[in-house]
Amino acid sequence: MYNNLATEKKKNRNVFNFLFTRQKPNTESYFNEGIFGVPLCDAIKSGSILWGLRVPDPVYLCFLEIYKRGLKTEGLFRLSGATSEVINLENRMNMCSIEERKFLDMSGYDVHTLTSLVKKYLRDLPEPVIPNSFHEQFQSVNLFSKNAIHQLASIIISLPSDNKQLIHAIIIMIAQIQKNVDQNMMCPEALAIVFAPVLTGFEHSLKDLTNSCISTHSTFKRQKNQPQATTSDIISQHIKRNKHWTDIWILLIERHDFFIDILDKHHSALREQNKTISTRNYRQHHCPIQNRTLPSSSFSTTSLSNDVDYSNHNHPSIEGIPVAKPNIPTPSLSKKNSFFHFPKQNTIRKILLTSTIR
Repeated sequence: MYNNLATEKKKNRNVFNFLFTRQKPNTESYFNEGIFGVPLCDAIKSGSILWGLRVPDPVYLCFLEIYKRGLKTEGLFRLSGATSEVINLENRMNMCSIEERKFLDMSGYDVHTLTSLVKKYLRDLPEPVIPNSFHEQFQSVNLFSKNAIHQLASIIISLPSDNKQLIHAIIIMIAQIQKNVDQNMMCPEALAIVFAPVLTGFEHSLKDLTNSCISTHSTFKRQKNQPQATTSDIISQHIKRNKHWTDIWILLIERHDFFIDILDKHHSALREQNKTISTRNYRQHHCPIQNRTLPSSSFSTTSLSNDVDYSNHNHPSIEGIPVAKPNIPTPSLSKKNSFFHFPKQNTIRKILLTSTIR
């Protein structure tokens, strides 16, 4: 028995056995291949269209069901659902295929389970919905200035397309919740307290910051002149930043009509631009330029590459800026190198006329 165990250990140490032996997939690695924890850009590729916006499937499924029957639920997005139900629904979404996921039945789940799942999905993203590279721009906005909402709108529009569409959909959902605020009791401040840390990754960053501070404090605790309140100071500063995030989202929620209008116009303009580009690319690939030809000595056709037919190209004119028409060069036979000299049309007519008289 001891020899068998020793042999088994040697097999495990062998690199080639490890590489070429099929490993049994465990449950943890299987779930990691699901939709939770996947980068937003990858999740949206297989996502669904909600209110004209492409969003990840967990957001699509939960928002759609909440919109149907949950807008008047008291404590919407503030109260948590049963942990077992949230985990069960998460596992279902992770285990099924992309096609199966889009048709999952959400009607049997409690509304608070759906909202908890959305928050968990957003927290589990590798990078926050509002990317870290944009945090300082948001933090620098003076919310008491008259131009604050325009500055915030400008920053949101500059976000990557996937993040921008998801925030757009979240603001639309928040607007629907605000229409039923008398029933769900979720005022702008209550919603901002929920969404601000979820969309900015505050909880993860606070956890990482705490671990980093504890490690730093344990390393330098014996050094002289080392401030004792370093950890608490950094954490309090972090909490202060989160307070500013909350104030930002209070303003976004209070002025949701303005931001939805701005984002709708921007999204429509992008769709028209993409449609124009797609049409242009389609014409270039499926409407080839027909070159004119001349007969060669072997009675075959030779393409004239210099004679381009510009009629297949549409040049969009910008208002106020005239677009000059391209000069279309006329083909000249004298410029072509050929051993044959073609008679003019009048000479051919004379020859034909003389032959008929005879």
